[in-house]
Amino acid sequence: MTFSGERVSTKGYIDLVTTFRRRNATRKIKIRYLVVDGCTPYNALLGKSSLNKLGAIVSTPHLAMKFPTEKGEIATIYVNQRDA
Repeated sequence: MTFSGERVSTKGYIDLVTTFRRRNATRKIKIRYLVVDGCTPYNALLGKSSLNKLGAIVSTPHLAMKFPTEKGEIATIYVNQRDA
């Protein structure tokens, strides 16, 4: 498999319940992650199916993601511009 311009070996899949949280607003969904052995600045990448399952709207220019919480509220997660 090629990832980020380099060839990486796959280690398999793992199913994890993943929590998305902004202060007290949370949402948990089960995500199937593909584990690879590669050098990347990312801890995890979410694909379209996971974002759809979460009901998320992503804004790359704003470094933000909105999603409905378990209470039906809308939570927004921001990334620090300097960290990105």
